[in-house]
Amino acid sequence: MPRCHRGRARGTRLLAGPALAALLIAGGCSLQPRPSGVQSVQLFPYPADEVWKAAEEAVLELGVPVATRDRERGLLETEPVRTSVSRLLEVAYFPLVQIFYSGGMYRIRVSVERLETNTRLEVRLHPEAYNSLFGANRWDTGESNGAIEQRIFGSVERKLRRAPAGSAR
Repeated sequence: MPRCHRGRARGTRLLAGPALAALLIAGGCSLQPRPSGVQSVQLFPYPADEVWKAAEEAVLELGVPVATRDRERGLLETEPVRTSVSRLLEVAYFPLVQIFYSGGMYRIRVSVERLETNTRLEVRLHPEAYNSLFGANRWDTGESNGAIEQRIFGSVERKLRRAPAGSAR
């Protein structure tokens, strides 16, 4: 039986370091703050055709290739864009520490819906990071931090303000 020192068995302190490291690795931890209240929908007092055109231009300005462009359904989706983990973490949150990931990708989905007096624009970022640590070999889904959505909303708003009212540009 180990000798006790002030109510603890000797050697406990030596085990605490490796145990804590194993716990952090097994459970993961993040140095990023978790996003809260990410705005993904915005209403615009403009015709749907104008909002569509402005949203399409805003996505193209990001340099992201478009996979689906369906104006009738009001749906625009990008191809998956491969990127570095550090670039991905500029626009997304992942619960694990960056060292767990060896690569990243994201897709953007934009939908435009004509309402009675406004047009509803929804922008969703779908980020994923490749986890290969300890042979996991899987894509982990993250959460948007709102940066892409705000960039697109801001661009759409600026474009709509510049366009003459009622023009389908």
